[in-house]
Amino acid sequence: MLRLFANAHYDFIAFRNRAFGFQMRAEKRELVDRLSAIADGAGITLVQLALGFVLADPAVTSALIGPRTPDQLASLLAATDVALPHDVVAAVDDVVAPGVTVNPVDNG
Repeated sequence: MLRLFANAHYDFIAFRNRAFGFQMRAEKRELVDRLSAIADGAGITLVQLALGFVLADPAVTSALIGPRTPDQLASLLAATDVALPHDVVAAVDDVVAPGVTVNPVDNG
């Protein structure tokens, strides 16, 4: 019985991902483009923007990173020293409002 439920749940998730995947990819690409423009305007990389945004939240005590290569590790470690100005944080919040999940599939 549990296996049947698990298979039905997996089939539903697979269907939902196929049905909404293309549209979500386009929307996410647009958001990444907007975030890249914010990073460019601030004179930082997108990696620096991402880590700086996470670490700017006073409720966050650490950020988990997952580099696969030494170059990625170096880039991520260099990004930890970036302190984002309030206007940059506000610009990111304008792209994706706090508490919003862009893709409903990511809600689990």
